[in-house]
Amino acid sequence: KAHLTINIAKVGKMNPRVRVDCGDQSWYSRTANSMHVHPCWGQSHTFELNEVAPISITVQHKGLIFAPQDIGSCYIKAEFLNSGKKIGWWELLHQNEVCGRLLVCLLAEEEKEPVEYAKYINEIELEKEEVKFFKRQYVQKLSETKRKIKKQREQLKQVFEKVTPLATEESEEESDLQEEKKELLRKKFRIENEISELRSEIKKLNEIRPISRVASDQNISSFEEKKTGINLRLKTE
Repeated sequence: KAHLTINIAKVGKMNPRVRVDCGDQSWYSRTANSMHVHPCWGQSHTFELNEVAPISITVQHKGLIFAPQDIGSCYIKAEFLNSGKKIGWWELLHQNEVCGRLLVCLLAEEEKEPVEYAKYINEIELEKEEVKFFKRQYVQKLSETKRKIKKQREQLKQVFEKVTPLATEESEEESDLQEEKKELLRKKFRIENEISELRSEIKKLNEIRPISRVASDQNISSFEEKKTGINLRLKTE
């Protein structure tokens, strides 16, 4: 809470609030509407800091229309915040003149890690180091295994090259067999062509119609005279 001795409100009563700056952090209290020169907030806030920093406290008037205006401020040095709990009235200054007093309760304490928590952290760090060690061993063994596999592949390749002859190194006997095989294939192809031609001829002959026996003997004899030395005997089924 605070006791103020000045009124900076242009109209009516003041609406005081508190702004607290500590290091690079800031905090605002709620606005004590219409409490004028005897505001009371009854609030607290905790700043988590890596190291102790000075605190600047400013009491402001927050109007409905205009921007907030400073009523007065006080400054608490870092040396005063070493440890322990401190309660007291601090003078507020406005343009280097006292304009009231502010009741502040300060509690500075160093946060200590529990013993079990510290032990747990140490175990985790130890496990991390073990993981790094086994990871290095794994990478080393993996590299060695890859080199061995590569070497074995090269050896197998050399063995296959010695055992398996090249296509250009065929023996004379194999070459003769290949030629005979090709010749037999050519003969087979010719024979199949001849068979196909004979079948075509037979088909054509089967399509010729038989001579009608209705004609007289004279017509038959005249027909035989007109033949040119080819005597065909046709039989109908």
